[in-house]
Amino acid sequence: MGKLLPLKFKGSRDYLHGSDFFNALTGISEELTGHAESFIDQLVFRHYARSLCEVTAESPEDTDKLIGQVRYALPASNSKFGYFLVETDSPISERYPYDESLVQDSIDLDLEQRSVVLLRSSRYTTIEDVIVLTKCLNYAISPLKEGTWLTDLYLKLIDR
Repeated sequence: MGKLLPLKFKGSRDYLHGSDFFNALTGISEELTGHAESFIDQLVFRHYARSLCEVTAESPEDTDKLIGQVRYALPASNSKFGYFLVETDSPISERYPYDESLVQDSIDLDLEQRSVVLLRSSRYTTIEDVIVLTKCLNYAISPLKEGTWLTDLYLKLIDR
């Protein structure tokens, strides 16, 4: 049996956001690994999750429920701890507000240098800020005709 992650829908999204997984998994890293200094070394998603998820050391029997994997590492050694992210049948019943324009309004975007800088800290976590900055830079450099930047990036990767 795994540990249920306390995730909610972010803003108007109908899927669980990667930054929320990152934040929740960071919060339980010591509990899972037994080491206070452990950190997320790799986080991979296979598809969107729309139901509650758990983290478990056991590979799920139903591979359709496998939404991703997380790996923790220790800075002073080569020790790695791998876990599976598994979607349950339990629905998400909560949502919380999220306004990424609060981050977007605090950036300096330089198209010539293809860079973006956050001018002041936001109220969000570092991973949330990084995702918004990446999204802003991608939209500025390569505007989309339809869809979202994440879908467009995924399609480019599978077309290789």
